Amino acid sequence: MPRWRAWLLVLVVVLVLAVPSLIRQGLESPVTLLARPALFIDYWLHAKQDTFWDYLSRQEALVAENASFRTEVNNLKSKLLAAEQVTAEYRELRQVLGRLASDQTGVIAKVVSSPSRSPYDVVFLDVGEDNAALRVMPGQLISVNNILLGTVEAVFPRLSRGRLFSSPRQKLEVNLGPEAIPVTIVGTGGGNFVASLPRIVTITPGDLASVPALGSRVVAQVGVVDNNPEEPFQTVYLKTPVNIFTLDWVIIHDF
Repeated sequence: MPRWRAWLLVLVVVLVLAVPSLIRQGLESPVTLLARPALFIDYWLHAKQDTFWDYLSRQEALVAENASFRTEVNNLKSKLLAAEQVTAEYRELRQVLGRLASDQTGVIAKVVSSPSRSPYDVVFLDVGEDNAALRVMPGQLISVNNILLGTVEAVFPRLSRGRLFSSPRQKLEVNLGPEAIPVTIVGTGGGNFVASLPRIVTITPGDLASVPALGSRVVAQVGVVDNNPEEPFQTVYLKTPVNIFTLDWVIIHDF
């Protein structure tokens, strides 16, 4: 056999033995390359699984703790608001007590329903037959800052109802102005009064109306005077000197 044929035969045998291995390696390399990220992710998930759940647990604990802190802060804010309200009421009560005359006695009452919530200038007070320091009776006066407001109309076990002098159609005899002109004022509601006087009588806005039968205490103040030269009488509009819609504390007392 010629030598070149022998070498050719050897080459063929080598190729037959080597080609399958090369083909197998060539096929495995792309598959391995493509599968490597998936294998890495699978490894990372298994390796980090415990750490991930621990992280979630810590986050849930932080959320719960934050919610607890918020609840506590809201509770503290509510307590602070209540304390501020009590402090404000205490200061108002001290002011009311400070305005009492030295010889005046009475019951301090909190207004639980003012004319802004009750019709016809009616007020409800938080003292009654069972919870007042002194006896509360119908007919007693209701005042604030030495201004007469009205009288006690009815007394219940733990509540009293008062009617203001400015209640519609309620009449009151007063002395008006510095000359103490006697006149009848009529309530029109909302802390307002109206009176009619001869036009020749001089009345000025700001003049006070006092009740001589009740110790000459002030009950109203002139706001507007409608003096029409063509009419024989002038119309005087008066108003309670305090805002009855924001009443908080009043005094119930005798004449």
